[in-house]
Amino acid sequence: MKIIIKGKYCSHCGESDCKHSKPNEEAKLEFFPVYQERTCSIKEFNQKFGKIEGLWESKGTEHKEIECDNNGCYCDNGKHCRRRMEDKKYWCIDFKSLSQLQEFFNEVGFCKIYKEDQDGYGLTIDLD
Repeated sequence: MKIIIKGKYCSHCGESDCKHSKPNEEAKLEFFPVYQERTCSIKEFNQKFGKIEGLWESKGTEHKEIECDNNGCYCDNGKHCRRRMEDKKYWCIDFKSLSQLQEFFNEVGFCKIYKEDQDGYGLTIDLD
């Protein structure tokens, strides 16, 4: 299970994916898919935001509409538009077991764990 590990931004270049910002000895830089999702149909997006942001299909790939399955969502018609953007580099660790993940938590102590649905990654652990 690959989990993104975030640490501090580099004081040299201000990025979080350079060699100076490696958050942990086990972390490796890998590309992850990035998705954008909006709480409207493609047609609605193009009508409301197309002149400012460009048409939905003008950026990214894998453009599609998906059914909303979130009862608390504020979308009007039960559809979201989704597209894949350029993959992004992140530090990550590939945990082979839950016990290996538990050992990592014991080693680092306090950290934040969250899921970034809007960008398409799985879990993220923030060490900062």
